[in-house]
Amino acid sequence: MIVDLPSTTTGDVSKKLVEIRESGGAVTLGRVLTLVVLTKSVSGAEDAIAAANEASREHPCRVIVLAPDDRDAPPGLDAQIRVGGDAGAS
Repeated sequence: MIVDLPSTTTGDVSKKLVEIRESGGAVTLGRVLTLVVLTKSVSGAEDAIAAANEASREHPCRVIVLAPDDRDAPPGLDAQIRVGGDAGAS
């Protein structure tokens, strides 16, 4: 499952994670690793996600990918949550 959260806040992302965990049983609390990946651009995010998903086959983890957008754009946060089959091996 992929959930897009455009123009959001970190608080809203946190609430959505709890909601998904409670409604669908997606367990993220038992992970032993949080992998943070910083890409140089939004266009590189998919490659970074694919690599992290592959790495999760060796070590179950929570993945956070940070992809900066245009420097001239107003500050903001667009988020996407992936769980289940869209979130790698675990």
